[in-house]
This record gives sequence, structure tokens and C-alpha cells, in this order.
Amino acid sequence: MKINSIFNIFVKISIFIIPIFFGISDYLIERFIFIKLYFSIICCMLLVILFLSLAMEGYIQWKIIKYKKNHQLVKAYRSFISGYFDDELRGIFNFLRYSEEERLTLFLYSSSQNKFYSVGRYSKSAKFNNVGRYVIDDENEYVYNVINEQEEKHNTKSPSINSKKFNMQSKSMYGVPIENKGIKIAVVIAQSMNSDFWKSKDKRRKLKEKVCSLQNKMIEMNINPNTLPSEINLSEKGL
Repeated sequence: MKINSIFNIFVKISIFIIPIFFGISDYLIERFIFIKLYFSIICCMLLVILFLSLAMEGYIQWKIIKYKKNHQLVKAYRSFISGYFDDELRGIFNFLRYSEEERLTLFLYSSSQNKFYSVGRYSKSAKFNNVGRYVIDDENEYVYNVINEQEEKHNTKSPSINSKKFNMQSKSMYGVPIENKGIKIAVVIAQSMNSDFWKSKDKRRKLKEKVCSLQNKMIEMNINPNTLPSEINLSEKGL
């Protein structure tokens, strides 16, 4: 369990338990000499912990609300442009004759936010074609290796096992970055349920060649991944 998760649990337990302690303090004082002797010190410590826990819980809830709002914006933005990119990925998918065990996903990369936004996906498998996450911000995930490292390095770090750790339904993946004027603005992540699929240099070469055509189209569209549309922008587009 991650430290953040443990800390969040501690915060929630503190908010729940400490008020109960004050509610039954008279009962505890009568039965426990230690609490009676140090009651004022214990109260001060618990009040500090309670205040900090409430402040932290407020911050956590604010982050959740902010994330949900951001998620809805990205989801709406994706619905506005994903039809085009879904078609482009389908064309690449069919040209390379991938099977129902493969999937292609296009992620825009915002360097200003250091986050990836899913804006296109295609697989012949209906289940594999589902979008579970619209935003990726965990720097331990493979997409960050594709953006930050050379191909030889990020390819050796691509997951080759069932990737519960990465929250992706695949046994192997390979990423191809998309650049604009030397700056990486997006990544195409190719996944397969075959653990050996992307070991083939020929498969990787053919995929990179097709992604180049997608890169040219994205440059022509002048997409700026560092600008997330506002609610006003989306409402003007009827979203």
C-alpha cells in the first residue's frame, strides 16, 4: 500500500475516532489513571491532530472535485476531436492487419501540466476498445518513458506482463512519440495481449512509419496539448 493511501486512511480514522474520545472522556478518566493524569496534554495533542486531519481532508476533497472537473473537460474535449483520431487509428490498425488482441491509443502530452490525455483509440475488440482513463499523471507509467527517453531505452522498459501495475489491459506494449518542431506532443501506445508481439523489429518499424503520417496531420491541425479547453470554450462548441 502506498504511503499516500496509508496517510489518507489515518486522516479519516482520526476525524472519526477523536470526537468519540472527547464524547466518552469522562468514562475514560474514571477507568484509566494514565488518561486522568495527562488528560490536558492528550486533549491538546488530539485537537492538533484533529485540526490537521480536517484541513487535510478538506484539501483531499478539493483535489477530488478539481480532478473530476478536469476529467469532465478532457472527456468532453475528447468527444469533440476523437472521432477523427479514432478513424486515423483504425486506418493504421487495419493497414497493419492487427487482430482483436491489439489496440492503438493516442495520448496528447501536456508538458505544462505533465499529463497525458487520451484523445483516440481503436481496437477490433469491443472490450479492448473501452476507455477507462482519460488522464494519466503517474510518472511511473510507460508513456512517460516514451516521452522522456530514447527509443532503445523506453523499449526495454515497456511492460511485458499483465499490467495491473499500469492499469492497462495488455501483456506487452510499445510507444511511438509524435513530435512538432522537435518537441514531443503526443504518444501512440500500441498494446497486445501477446507478450512477444512487440519484440519484432519489423512490427515496430512498420508502426513507426504509419505514425509518421499521423504526426504530419497533427502538425497541420496545429493542436496545442498545453492548452486544455475551458468550460466556456466547450459550451461555445456545443459540448
